[in-house]
Amino acid sequence: MEQDYSLEALLDFIDYLSDKGLMKVKTASAVKASANKFFSALDPEELIDLRKIDIDQAATRFNNKFSSNYDPTSLRSYRNRSEKALNDFLSWKADPANFKPGIQTRTRRPKESQTQMLAPSLEARVLPKQTDIHSLPDVQAVPIRIREGHTVTIEGLPFDLTDAEARKISNIVQAYVQISE
Repeated sequence: MEQDYSLEALLDFIDYLSDKGLMKVKTASAVKASANKFFSALDPEELIDLRKIDIDQAATRFNNKFSSNYDPTSLRSYRNRSEKALNDFLSWKADPANFKPGIQTRTRRPKESQTQMLAPSLEARVLPKQTDIHSLPDVQAVPIRIREGHTVTIEGLPFDLTDAEARKISNIVQAYVQISE
């Protein structure tokens, strides 16, 4: 008997986690809604076997279709929840007896400020003043796959980004390469 790796099977799996007490009901509901919406960016034929999904490509398609409906943080949450649910689903399918859910309910903690994550020598040039990008109406988040298994997201890009602004961003990213050498 061939195993089912469809979106429907993934959604049933999320219900199973909730029913068995392996995931809080509210968490399961949020994960299920996220996965349903995230994978809706794909064609129905692609949803028959989720093992074949390239999550980075799916995220790009989701962002392209729904970026006007959600802020960058929400877009990222949809992707993260869906990816974690898919990973748990595939892990469970591979070895149900030893399965432990990777999706955990988290407690909220204050966000680390961006300045704490930057090298001090770059701080003054990169962040002369703090701006909450979620308050800006015309910005987007762009996921960029830089190597196998690693995608970075550039967040807060204005839709009307100029060539000079793009060069400025590029120069800052390039500065990190010079720091690590």
